[in-house]
Amino acid sequence: MKKLDVTKFGKRIWNGSLCLVAAVFTLCACSKDESEPPLAAGDVAVDVVLTPRGFRDQIYTSYLYMIPFIKGYGGVNVEKLLTKDIFRLSLVSPRSGATIELKMHESELNEEVVEQYTLPRSGDTLWMQPRMVWKYDALRRFDRTRNLALRWTISADGREICTVNRTFSGRSVNQGVNALFLYPYERPQGLAVNEDGAIEIPEMFAGYVEEENPEIDRILEQALREVFLPSGFNDYQSGSEDYLLQQMCAVWYVLQQSGVSYSNATNIPGQSENVRVQNIRFFSQALASAQANCVEGTCMLASIYQRINLFPYLILTPNHMFLGIGDKEGNLTYFLETTMIGNVKLDALATAEEKWEASKANFKDAMATAKKEFEEVKSHVDAEDPYYAVIDLREARKIIPSINYGSVRTDSKGKVVLVR
Repeated sequence: MKKLDVTKFGKRIWNGSLCLVAAVFTLCACSKDESEPPLAAGDVAVDVVLTPRGFRDQIYTSYLYMIPFIKGYGGVNVEKLLTKDIFRLSLVSPRSGATIELKMHESELNEEVVEQYTLPRSGDTLWMQPRMVWKYDALRRFDRTRNLALRWTISADGREICTVNRTFSGRSVNQGVNALFLYPYERPQGLAVNEDGAIEIPEMFAGYVEEENPEIDRILEQALREVFLPSGFNDYQSGSEDYLLQQMCAVWYVLQQSGVSYSNATNIPGQSENVRVQNIRFFSQALASAQANCVEGTCMLASIYQRINLFPYLILTPNHMFLGIGDKEGNLTYFLETTMIGNVKLDALATAEEKWEASKANFKDAMATAKKEFEEVKSHVDAEDPYYAVIDLREARKIIPSINYGSVRTDSKGKVVLVR
């Protein structure tokens, strides 16, 4: 994970009043007024932008999937900023009182949306932010970056006046947004930003933890066959720390047998310089490729540990992530450096006993390494340094759905529902 470039951000802060940087589309609005002729093309100027403005012309499907349930952040109301309703259209009013209808047409990612607005006094700007109805199953299956053509129509009195067409870059759902630059005029009062002027949203990584992935059942079944777990996976019920660590190590052992190793593939070409994004393979993708970077490996282990009712934590530093696990009360107690999972090649060992002993030794080393790492960054965490975070997955799951599980849907009234 890389830090946002503060020098680039500095150049992009606007001076004074709000300036519109996107291409201006000359459109029409319409009104039926007995004393004035209907509005015609060229009467008004309309602009289409994304919010937050740092997205520029890029639509991040992972962000849209996870964002609907975030209303407050850091004690600040961010409902209009970190929102699923990312499109804002500005219209300079040529006259007051006219009613216009804005329709956003259906696309592969969204349902049709129609809303009405009343034009303000002549010369004032009307901001239209339609309430989006996204196709959440389509968002989570958007697995490659490609162009998206979107369309809006302005009508009045049942008569279509004109249409706006705009092309955006639709980003793969594997691209996880975890920090986003905000212009000063966008920031709600009291919202904390980092030294780059960006809001850190590390909770978004929780969307890549997949405790419902069906591959987990196979992994747990294999672990029960190959490791002596007389009480099975019973989370904290045995009351024995040794048995708890035995369960955790059994999962580690099976993943090692699958050949999973560390791979530092995180960069994304063509991403906006105002958004920090990391490419993240989902559980099944990482397992199939036998590769995992620090985020992927941590999310993979967290997925399994959450499935067996442990208390996993995602621990983030400016350029790294590792795993934390709570005790039976949920208090952060154990740590695991997941990038070390590939340090032992079990195929080179002759017997099952040798493989298990080598895996246990590697697991203990990974725990010791991660514990030292946490001790080194704990002061930053305690000081609430925005570049460091400890994400309690059980708390995060209350507002951040797991993407690949498909735990978000829209009901018959268009309301977004989190399926538990």
